[in-house]
This record gives sequence, C-alpha cells and structure tokens, in this order.
Amino acid sequence: MNIDVSYDDLPSIVKREPNTAVREPEVFTPEHIGGWLFIIDSVSIVCAFILAHITFLLLHHNTESQHTVTSLVGSAVILLTMMQCGLYSFTTTQNRAREVKLIATAITLSFLFILAMSFTYSELRFSRTWYIGWYIYTLSLVTGARFAAWRRFQHLVGNGRLKRRIAVYGSGEQASRLIEVLRQRGKQWIEIVGVFDDRAKPRGDMRQEATATRGVKDLIGLCRQGKVDELIVALPWSAERRLVHLMSQFENVPTHIRMAPDLAAFSFPRVEHCNVYGLSFLSAENRRHSGFWVPIKVLEDYVLASVLLILFAPLMAVIALAVKLSSPGPVIYKQDRHGLNNRTFKIFKFRSMVVQSEPTSVTIQATRGDPRVTVVGRFLRKTSLDELPQLFNILRGEMSLVGPRPHAADHNELHGSTIGRYFARHKVKPGMTGWAQVHGLRGEIDKPEKMQQRIQYDLDYIENWSIMLDFVILTRTAFVVLFQKTAF
Repeated sequence: MNIDVSYDDLPSIVKREPNTAVREPEVFTPEHIGGWLFIIDSVSIVCAFILAHITFLLLHHNTESQHTVTSLVGSAVILLTMMQCGLYSFTTTQNRAREVKLIATAITLSFLFILAMSFTYSELRFSRTWYIGWYIYTLSLVTGARFAAWRRFQHLVGNGRLKRRIAVYGSGEQASRLIEVLRQRGKQWIEIVGVFDDRAKPRGDMRQEATATRGVKDLIGLCRQGKVDELIVALPWSAERRLVHLMSQFENVPTHIRMAPDLAAFSFPRVEHCNVYGLSFLSAENRRHSGFWVPIKVLEDYVLASVLLILFAPLMAVIALAVKLSSPGPVIYKQDRHGLNNRTFKIFKFRSMVVQSEPTSVTIQATRGDPRVTVVGRFLRKTSLDELPQLFNILRGEMSLVGPRPHAADHNELHGSTIGRYFARHKVKPGMTGWAQVHGLRGEIDKPEKMQQRIQYDLDYIENWSIMLDFVILTRTAFVVLFQKTAF
C-alpha cells in the first residue's frame, strides 16, 4: 500500500523545520555510550577493590598487600565478560531488567573464573574476606552506577541532547517505507533531520512517497557542519549508475553512510551484511553453529557431559534402584524426539510414571496432581533429576548440554503447523537445558502463547549463540531447578 508523505507531514521523529537542524554544543550520539559505560564500569570495579581492601585491613589489621595481581587480572576478566554479554551496547541499556540480570550473571561468572584460576596460579592469592567483599562491592557499585547512568541517558534523551541524527537521501516508496519502519521502532533518540533528493518529481508511474526539497549539495553541507550522524541512501538497488555516482560524491563526507534495504528486504528483519568470495551479500539466515565454533561446541558437550556423568554416577545408581522399587516397569523411559535436521532419536529419561497398560499414540503432558506420576517420579520431575540419562544422549552425539528442548514427535507436528518458524529450532542439536527453560518456560503447555514464547527464546538462542551464552544458561539452570514451580 502506497502512502503519500510530504516533508511537512513526516512522522514526529522527523525534523519539521529544516533550518532548525543545528548541532548543539553538547550533543551525544548513542554510539559513544559503550565507551562511557566501559569507563564507568572500570571506575566502579577499582572503587570496589579499594573498598574491599579497606574492609580487609580494618578486620584483619594486616598491611601486607597480597591482592594487587588478583585485582588487575580480575578486573580484566570482569570487563571482558561484560563485553561478551553485550553490556556495552546502547540497546541493552534500554531494558533495565535485562541489563541488571546480565550484570549479575557476568560478574558472578567472572568471580567463579577468578576462583578457578587461583587454584592454578599461585600468584593469585587472596583472603576469603577480601574476595567476598570485592564481589559484593563490585556487584553493588556497578549496578548502582549503571542505574545512575541510565537516569542520565534518559535525561539527555528527554532534552534532545542524546540522539542519532539521520538524513535520508531518496524519494519514493523505498524512502517512505524506511521512515515508516523507523517510526514503528518508536526510539525517542532517533531524529530524521531531513529527506534529500535531486529528483524531486516522480519518474514514470512511481508515486512520490517522500517529498524532498534539498539535494546533494545541501546534504553534504549539513554533514560537513556536523549536523548529521548517519546518512542513509534510500534508492532502488536497480538504479546502479545513480547509486555509484552518489556514493562517489559521499565518500569524503565525515559521517556514517549506509544503504537502506531494497523493498523486498523489508520483509526480512534479520538480514545481515557479510563478505564472501570477495563480494558483499545480505544474509537472510545465518548458521551460528558452524565453522570455527563447531569443534568448540562439541568439545564443550563431550567434556562437560563426561564430567557430570562421573559426578552423578552414584546418584544415578540410587535413582535407578528407587525407580525400580517404586513401581513395575523399566528404569529408563525412551521416547521418540526430533533432533538436528528433524532426525528422530530415542531420548532417555528415568521413568517417572506408571507403565500404561495400553500405549497411546498421543503424548499427554503431565499436569499438577497427575495420577500417572509415581511418588519417586514426582520428586525426580520436580528436581529435573529424571533428565540425567540424557547425558548418554549427549555422548551419543544426539543432543547438546544447551539447546532447544526437544518436544514429543506428535507435539512437533501439532505446533509446527500453527507456529511460524517452529522447525527452525531443529537447525541445532536439542539440549538438556535451554534459553527458554531458564526463563521459566518449561513443564505443561496449556496455552498456545506459552509455546510461542518458547519458540521465540529458542530462536533467539540459535541466532545469538556463543560459548559464553552456554555457560550463562548452565549457571542459571542450577537456580531454576532449585526454585522451579512448573514441573509436575
């Protein structure tokens, strides 16, 4: 559907008066926020170290400095971990709850890593009082400083001093769609300072979607005056000669220059740019579990699964005996599940229900107070100990420690026909635990919305996978298992 948009009728994020697009003395762009946050976190970590050292001196009256090396190494570990968790992205600061969770996770993982390193390197010596104090002070000061920074950023956005000033070159449907998408994003810090085009009249049958009153010379002048942070060229990609000519004129402009998606690309919100074979492409779908990281992921699965199997072997033997004595039937329950590339495999679990006299072709999920669940099984399901045999599935190469949880085969067919991109979760191996599970989405699915949420988290995990994310999920899984209320 075509929408006529004139310069005076552009959305509220567009500057209505061209002559008012003047750079204030102190205008900040969101791309600088990451650097400021890094400095704020560094200062907070150092202050936390000083406070912890003062606390140690007051309690132990010991003036010997034994924490300097540990603090230097530890500070670097904390900052690198926070960087890997995406805590220096301006978009992360827009969600305060998520930011606080990521901060707590990153700092906790960092201190656990420091503790592990201390067993290997004798240079990393510290007292327990100092170590615990540094952890508490770091968590408190970093979180508090981030809250103060968030308030400051909101204030700067409110008075127009923190913004991303965008100029759009081009008129027609492509420019109109671009402006419409930016408006739908609803970001207060986005400001369109103007629409520019030397060809103000429609060509052929094309309707003029965004009326521009200024051309290339005016645009270059604004850029050189520092009034534009980002220039987006919104022309059809089929206009090759015109695009090449324009880019040659813009190549010396001191600002970011980007090409807006062609009209078809607006239908693919996750398109990314890549360089392959010496050519530039747009990637509609990326396979994160590929290339360099494949052996790392495999090593993670096999090593951790082997260690966990050795650690839990005595407990698994006790559970097997309890299951055998609780009710007649096999100790291990096997069920068909779909794994990587929709391949079927047998998933292993400790049997938690009584054996059905007549097997059914439809899988019925357990509900609260389900009479099929045995006394032992209720405990196993509540604590997720019934999942331990899936360590063998990992060693057989059928599953991973972390990944989308596999659903029963008949549930796959049911939900796959109603939920878009459902089967995209089978692009990776299923996992014992996953991103959806640590967000409380496990157990009974009594509403379609719950399954939709699960799928969204699974797809987010696949598209943003990293080794660090796996360890974050594994750490959070321990807390979820202890306090979960949705497993019956």
